[in-house]
Amino acid sequence: MASNDTELLNKLVESIKKCKFDRNIVTNLSCYYMDRLLVWNDDDQCIYGCLFDDRYNITAIQIITLSSLPTFQINEICLNPQENYLAIYGKNGCMIVELPRNWSYCRTATTTTTTSETLIDKVDPKQKQQQTTSKLLIRSFSLAERMFLTNRNLKLECLRWHPISKRHLIILTNDNRLRLFDIFNEYEPIKTVHLGNDYNSGLYSGALGENAVSFDFGPSLSQYHNNNNNLSMTMKELIDIYSIFVLKENGDVLLLYLNLKDLTTFYCQHQPLKMLPAAEDNYGSEACSILCLDCVPPIIIIGTCSGLLYHCLAIENDLNNDDDNCDNSSYQISTSKSTIIIPETVLNVFETIELSFPLATYQIMDNGQYNNDMDTISTALNLIADPKDGQRYYCQHSYGVHCVMVPFFKQIVNPTINNEFYDDKAIVEYLICTRPTIDNEQQQQQSQSNDCPTFPVGIGLTIKYGFTSITVILNTGELISKRLSNIVLSDVDDDEQNEISRLINLTESPSFGLQQQAKKPNFSEHIQRLLTKTTSLPLIKSSKTDSKCGMAELEMLLNSIDVLRNEYLDKYFLAAKAIDKRKTVLNIEIDVQLNQLDQHSKEKDEMLNKYVELIEKYEQIRETTNFLTERLENIMTTIQKQRPEMSNAELHLREQLMKELQRLDEYREQFELVQQKRRYQDMQMQKYSLQQQQQSSLIANDDDSLDESHLQSPTQLKNIKQILANQSKEITGLIAIINTLKKKTINIS
Repeated sequence: MASNDTELLNKLVESIKKCKFDRNIVTNLSCYYMDRLLVWNDDDQCIYGCLFDDRYNITAIQIITLSSLPTFQINEICLNPQENYLAIYGKNGCMIVELPRNWSYCRTATTTTTTSETLIDKVDPKQKQQQTTSKLLIRSFSLAERMFLTNRNLKLECLRWHPISKRHLIILTNDNRLRLFDIFNEYEPIKTVHLGNDYNSGLYSGALGENAVSFDFGPSLSQYHNNNNNLSMTMKELIDIYSIFVLKENGDVLLLYLNLKDLTTFYCQHQPLKMLPAAEDNYGSEACSILCLDCVPPIIIIGTCSGLLYHCLAIENDLNNDDDNCDNSSYQISTSKSTIIIPETVLNVFETIELSFPLATYQIMDNGQYNNDMDTISTALNLIADPKDGQRYYCQHSYGVHCVMVPFFKQIVNPTINNEFYDDKAIVEYLICTRPTIDNEQQQQQSQSNDCPTFPVGIGLTIKYGFTSITVILNTGELISKRLSNIVLSDVDDDEQNEISRLINLTESPSFGLQQQAKKPNFSEHIQRLLTKTTSLPLIKSSKTDSKCGMAELEMLLNSIDVLRNEYLDKYFLAAKAIDKRKTVLNIEIDVQLNQLDQHSKEKDEMLNKYVELIEKYEQIRETTNFLTERLENIMTTIQKQRPEMSNAELHLREQLMKELQRLDEYREQFELVQQKRRYQDMQMQKYSLQQQQQSSLIANDDDSLDESHLQSPTQLKNIKQILANQSKEITGLIAIINTLKKKTINIS
């Protein structure tokens, strides 16, 4: 079983090694799903799910097989924000994979995991014991398969999932069209947007750089509403409307708005956005990638193949200032309740970054000479946003991976009270460098025939224990994992940095301090500019027959003398004057610094004396504090001891008293009930006594009448006796009931 698992790891490594990647096409074959790294295996046409421990060692591997296999080369995999669908796509097609929500339902088979090279090197040797390797068959289906099969020239350029919808995605193709798909209807797009030119003029638009190459979702209009922007004063239904920034190869940026509830507003409405300050080359002609940071107003990053990154701020113009051009520059989106008017958006370029791809700028030519021409470097870029820190993003290219921090992001998210912004430069960190030198032509031919250069083919980002972790897979099969810190120390101001560096380097180079203080260019460069010659003299080789001195020769000599005087002597004099001035300034600076040094030494002695005094005071204060703390603790202990508290016996007695009180309440209720019954019985007895008296009076009258008249018959006497017997029985029963009730009342009391 151990050999089977080792073979799986070796297959993944060999698949990555054998795959012929194009360095001009950005490849990303990995992403994080929950706590697993998903890696595409091109040979087996399946997905490997790798589980890591806290030390980024592989502890388990799961093979995910697809129900429908792709028929095209996979270049990238992308997970939707809800993490239930995965898009695997290349230039010639796209497939959707439905991921399981619970990995515990997967059928597993116990195996033993061992280590191997490259990717296997990340397996912990201490964990060479029983682990889990499982296979899982999940549903997959092609997206717009007929569209790509019927048109072989159609290429997929970019794919993005909708930020809040789990079933909608947008693809950008090389025919300048954005297609909105619902993955539940995978055959046809539900909406197609033309980005300017027709498909028939695609060759001309491609030659002019007018083809769209990338796009990204911007913030929803509800975020403008939360920031009390001018946009939010007339809109309420904003949560479903998202902005989309589309980048063309010539650097133009288009702005579209998408509302899934109303697709009639999803179309290319206006010309490219204005970019300020204006540039002749429109900030590069080889734009390849765009990224939008999640803030309002959004920060747009535009990347070019030459390694330039432009940080732009998308700001809306005020509608009140341009009332005449409102219809031409503003966007109008109709909702079910109102019409939304969106001001014109302008891109303000506030920072330009040039990435340094190789570490060594010189390359050895075939003739043994050195060349530092960096203009020939060209590589595609892939901009990836950080899932945790909104001000950070990553740049993937064929030379490695860069990490860029944009501190200006915090100023937008958390503005000051006065809305004042300060200049805060971006922080660029070279995370992984795969090609430290520039290859010459001969080395490139050898690399193409034997070994290809190293470059990343997969980047995975995840959040673990509050930190962002990056996992990079190289085309050699090597896995590199690194945890990035989210803490960025505040930068020192430029003046303080210049002052500190000036004081540190003053002893080594006397000219360094004055240069940093005055913020002037290097003095040697200044001298070289002074000595730069604007004209030159030709080398004259004349024959002996033309060696006569004439007017022409004299004019040539005078011109030569003027050139020598202007280009050499005068400039040497200027350089000498500059050196003298520099010498004078440096002497003055040395005197000032010596005086400051003496003053600083005196201040140092004073500070040392004050430091000793402060230490003594600190010791006294600490002793006093300790004494007061102990005294306070004793007082608190005494107070706690004097605090009245009930013992266990008292608590038990209180519980018994509470129970007795409850029983007394119950007895009181029962006693009242008995009293009511007794009153009722008394009333009945009174009624009964009255009835007896009446009956006795009647019987007496009857006896008198019998004695007097002797007319009663025996039958009447018999009936009277029977009635009296029945009444006596009833009286006896009532008396028994009364006696029992009295006994009960006595027992209860």
